[in-house]
Amino acid sequence: MYLEEALHHRVFKEGSSEISVRQHLNQFLKSSKSVYKWEVDHTLKKHRDRKLYYPALKLSEMMMTKRGMNMTISDQAIHLDLVSKERGIPAAENYFIDLPEASKNHLTYGTLLNCYSKELMTEKAEALMEKMKEINLPLGSMSYSSVMTLTQRLAWPARKGTRHYTGNHVVSCQIHRHTMFGLGLWVL
Repeated sequence: MYLEEALHHRVFKEGSSEISVRQHLNQFLKSSKSVYKWEVDHTLKKHRDRKLYYPALKLSEMMMTKRGMNMTISDQAIHLDLVSKERGIPAAENYFIDLPEASKNHLTYGTLLNCYSKELMTEKAEALMEKMKEINLPLGSMSYSSVMTLTQRLAWPARKGTRHYTGNHVVSCQIHRHTMFGLGLWVL
């Protein structure tokens, strides 16, 4: 019978300060208390929502290595995202390379593409998108959203004169055509 307090309640018992969360997480990880996978997933989501990436990464690693919890491909994609946020892109690339081939699908490729996009790594993002096309992975909304966000963030400095007033004159928008990722994109 399961009568213990849910993991996320234990971890966030005294608020969501990083120190408090780390202390409660360390207490849980040192204990031998059992926990359901849905609790770990829910706790990871809460950590990520609060931008507590280090404790989330630690929980993910400990559940995988010390507790022997099987990770789904979705879990591996989340872990990849956490690695990139806490340890950087090179560590995320190494984690991705070390994944079994069966785990390299649209979720993990899409997560790596999103990591490249967030870091404005255009060449790596383009190369990865081409690789995804070559191996016939479905390019879902997450992939295209990452590409569009990257394109917008790269185009933002060129928008300095976009619709602002100088005295009595309006400076008009300038439209540029970018061909990035094999897409013809119009950017203001």
